[in-house]
Amino acid sequence: MLAIFSDVWSVSSRAGRALAGLLAALAPLAWADCGARLPAPVLMVERIMPADCAGCWSDPPAWTPPPGALLLDWVMPAANEDAPLQAVALPEARARWPGSAAAPAATAQRVWPLARASQAPRLVVQDGPAWNGYIGTSLQVTRPARLREDWSAWAAHVALVEVLPAGDEGSAVPRQLVRAVAGPLPLAALAGRPRLGHLQALRVPQGGQPGRWQAVGWLTRHGEPQVAARAVVRDC
Repeated sequence: MLAIFSDVWSVSSRAGRALAGLLAALAPLAWADCGARLPAPVLMVERIMPADCAGCWSDPPAWTPPPGALLLDWVMPAANEDAPLQAVALPEARARWPGSAAAPAATAQRVWPLARASQAPRLVVQDGPAWNGYIGTSLQVTRPARLREDWSAWAAHVALVEVLPAGDEGSAVPRQLVRAVAGPLPLAALAGRPRLGHLQALRVPQGGQPGRWQAVGWLTRHGEPQVAARAVVRDC
């Protein structure tokens, strides 16, 4: 991975150095304030399902999130490599189901009320075109001047989701399936500057359809989501 803190590049892997060209193309947008922006979600809803539960995907959930909520569908890997949903399972999904190493028996749902804009950092997420199997993403965080915090307790996450309409791939409801994720990314530097950013290259998963990818991001405080945002079309 390759990240940007303020205007200082940090390359942590050979793969990151190979992707410098892709992320450098995003760098001029790192602090840009351009393009349409969706209203910040007031709820973040995570649906976590085990890979060996085919009905968890095909059956409608008991509760439908309200419009405007950021919805994330996670599939937790199963021990059985032939599990019905194993191909789209992510190891990182285990971190979304704390307290037990075992997957839930059915779809588990977690609902996080998000902070008001005036009471939390401002988050902007952007993404770029796919290149050589990767999509570059930019996550920028602006600290409110009146918000005094221990910023070491805060972290950022960015994910690549596949947006699936109802009826597609056998699902009765729309899905935003998490296919790649990076984080937690530190925000401690906000103690000394008004804003910072992270650039991340996320590998495009196999089997997804072009045009369905969207980057989303969220900020946590002591591990609990506080702010979320979606990437939108830019007009820079």
